[in-house]
Amino acid sequence: MISRPKLTFFAALLGAVVLITGPGELQAQSRAGDDTGYPFSWSGVTTYMVVVNSDGTSDYQSFAELTARLNQSPFSGHGIEALVVSAAMTELSLASASAGESEGSEKCAIAGKELDVTIGGATGFKDLIAASHSLGMRVALFEGGENWCGAEDAIAFNALRVQTGVDGIIVNLAASDAGNDMAALRKADTEDDRLWIGAVFEDAVQIDTFEGMLWVDAAMNKSWVLPRESDDLALRNQFSRSVEFAVNHPDVSNIGMMSGTESFTINDLNSLLLQPGVIALHDGQVASDPATMEHWRILGSFRDKHPAIGEGAHEDISNDPYMFYRGLRIGPDVDEVLVVLGASGKVRLKVSLVFDDDTILRDAYTGKIAMVSYGQILLPAHENGVMLLEEVK
Repeated sequence: MISRPKLTFFAALLGAVVLITGPGELQAQSRAGDDTGYPFSWSGVTTYMVVVNSDGTSDYQSFAELTARLNQSPFSGHGIEALVVSAAMTELSLASASAGESEGSEKCAIAGKELDVTIGGATGFKDLIAASHSLGMRVALFEGGENWCGAEDAIAFNALRVQTGVDGIIVNLAASDAGNDMAALRKADTEDDRLWIGAVFEDAVQIDTFEGMLWVDAAMNKSWVLPRESDDLALRNQFSRSVEFAVNHPDVSNIGMMSGTESFTINDLNSLLLQPGVIALHDGQVASDPATMEHWRILGSFRDKHPAIGEGAHEDISNDPYMFYRGLRIGPDVDEVLVVLGASGKVRLKVSLVFDDDTILRDAYTGKIAMVSYGQILLPAHENGVMLLEEVK
């Protein structure tokens, strides 16, 4: 996975209603990039949230235990691009933290706390981050503390960043006293490729109600929780809502996530993994049956392979079956895909708005290929009704 400077969340969706450049033509939304492939971007990242706590209330009792699992499902092969780690913290005075950091110790305090030594402390966290980076995943720390102190915490977080290589931080907006404190914390972080998220779990409020929000890249908002078991109509409304939010809030992204601890169903995964922008999956929502996990693997890998899914322009193409377009321009390259939901049997699809005749398309869900002829293709759909059409180059 290629690193590049961070883009503003949803930057590629500012013109998310696809631009019409001529009769029947669709134009991919542009984004900056290089010509070496599709570089990493936070803008459409797939995050996976885990809890590390030694009190027996989580699946991972230590950083070492989580690190040992990174090569296994769902961390491996399911399109996870970043871990969001909620870790046990212990109280520590900021004075002690500052003194300790000057001596190079592990005492990097955030909101008056440090990483609990019983789960591995800063050293174990550093090892987790190094292992994640080697597998192409970033790591962000979730800290829900209520004692943020602006400039002091800025120093402490930067110390933790330098010591461990952490890629981002998520803080509890409802617990912070002032936006200015958080802005000071962000200002002191000089890394461009860093993720900053504000969490609003306590109150189902819109992001507009918060002052001083310019310091965050994205916000987790309880009022933006995606519905379970969405049908095609609900998905269309959901995608349209995401596009509208991106247009109205170009600098801050709401993050798509689902509530509850129930295992994901196939429809849940369709809703979440095809959602534009940043998405968050929770460790407790991992499905247990092999068929659903395989569905997750296919959709997650497709999303990871095609940044157009998370960052690109969106346009509905047809209703029966439901087919939509996502397109993203990355430097000289264009990433364009068509996604079909609710298909059954052999399906004839009109794809001329996106792909020219003689273009070879592959359904990434089944691996079947077809050539565009007279603006159409004919392909058998999987029994799950999902088709993921990409150009074979």
